[in-house]
Amino acid sequence: LYLSGSTGGDPATGQLVAGGLDAEMRQIVANLRTVLAAADMTFADVVSVTAYLADMNDYTRFNELYREVFPNGAYPARSTVAVRDLARAARLEL
Repeated sequence: LYLSGSTGGDPATGQLVAGGLDAEMRQIVANLRTVLAAADMTFADVVSVTAYLADMNDYTRFNELYREVFPNGAYPARSTVAVRDLARAARLEL
């Protein structure tokens, strides 16, 4: 299963959730969990992640949030890239 980039959009409104990095990360995880479940998969099946951060000052906090998604320490391969802008002024895209 290959997934395209996901920002913290609320599926009910189509709008980016308010609250910054933490809120966006939690919404992205919820959205991806739904997509993975539809394919009878979980985050344990994820083998690679590309993260785009609009501000590398968020890197440490992003790592903390990321560890919550993969709490057993079985992290997939990951690239984290700083970008100038993301759609809808998002702070994060996975």
